[in-house]
Amino acid sequence: MTIQYVLWPSDDFATVSDEFVVRGCRLRLTGALLSVECEPAQATAAAAVANEYAEALRHRFAFFRLISLEEYGAMPARAITIRGKTARETSHDRVRLRDARRSIVEQAHPRLSQCYDYFQLARDEPKQALFHIYKLIETIAAEYGGEKEAARALDDGGLIKRLKRQANERDHDQRHAPLDPGATRPIDETSLVALVEAAHDLVRKYEQAVASPRPAP
Repeated sequence: MTIQYVLWPSDDFATVSDEFVVRGCRLRLTGALLSVECEPAQATAAAAVANEYAEALRHRFAFFRLISLEEYGAMPARAITIRGKTARETSHDRVRLRDARRSIVEQAHPRLSQCYDYFQLARDEPKQALFHIYKLIETIAAEYGGEKEAARALDDGGLIKRLKRQANERDHDQRHAPLDPGATRPIDETSLVALVEAAHDLVRKYEQAVASPRPAP
C-alpha cells in the first residue's frame, strides 16, 4: 500500500527529491509530495516513519506541517511561485536532504545509510563517480565478509564485478592513477549514466536484503 502526504507550505521543496528504505518502508520525496510504501500491516509504522522524516526535514527546510492529500485537496487555491535555485543553493539542498535521510536511516541500517550517501555523491559528482561507486561496493562487501560473498548473497548478476572493474580502470584516472600520464581517457557520459544506473540496481538489491519488508506468508 502507498500512503501519501504533502509538506505544507511547499515552496522550499519544488526542486528536491530523494528515495530510501527504512524499517521496512520505502519513502519517496518528490517535491513536496511524500509517499510511503509499506505492507498493509505496517500502516501504523509507516505513519510514524513519515512523521519522523518530516520532523527531520523540518529542522532543515522551511515548512509548517505534514498533511494528508485529502487535507491538501480541501485547501483553497493558493498561488505558488517557483524560483530557480543557484548551484550553491542546490548543493545546500542536497546536503540538507542527505542529513535528514541519514538521521533516520543510520540508526536502523548504518551501512545502507552509507551506501545512500555514496550513491548520492556518485550522481552529484560525476567526475568522481567511479571513486564513490567503489566505496559503495566496499560498504556492501563489509556486510557479507567480502565481495564474492556479497555477490552470492544478493544474487547480483555480476553487478559488483562489473562496477569494480570499471572503477579500477586506470585510464579513467579516478580510483587509480594511469600508468601513462598521457593516456588518460575520461569515462564517456553514456557509459557513466549506465554505471550509475547499475550502481542504483545494486543498492536496490542491498536494501531489499537488509531493510525491505517481508511479505506476510
